[in-house]
Amino acid sequence: MTHKTLFTIEPVMILLMLLFAFSSCELVEDETIEETQQEEEYTLEELQGNWIRVGGNNPINNGMTIEVLENQGIIINPVESGFEKNDIKWLDIRAVSEMNFEYKELGSDSNYYPSILFFQEDDTLRVDVNHSGAGNYQKWIRLE
Repeated sequence: MTHKTLFTIEPVMILLMLLFAFSSCELVEDETIEETQQEEEYTLEELQGNWIRVGGNNPINNGMTIEVLENQGIIINPVESGFEKNDIKWLDIRAVSEMNFEYKELGSDSNYYPSILFFQEDDTLRVDVNHSGAGNYQKWIRLE
């Protein structure tokens, strides 16, 4: 093979590699758009309404009731919890899948902590607060 043939093949190879690289970038963009559209399909509809706390690792808060309106859970009966009526207990609820929701939980120290609500088909909510201590595990059921 002569030097002339090598120089002709190299630009063709470089052109093919660039073409492949650009086509790969478009595929990643398309996948990102699909994921965003899929996230938008999940709603908070299943969470709307009134919930009563029936379990967890801070029993003094059992009996507390919350009303979920839009993307917030507002305390309607604080029982002996130390919270006030109308405190926003669940802040910025966001659906991450059909049955799982991320939000911020109001702690007894008045700080908000990242948390996850797991909605179960029997109208039960399991709460996992990303903070150690009393109240980081909770169970809620829907009030009729």
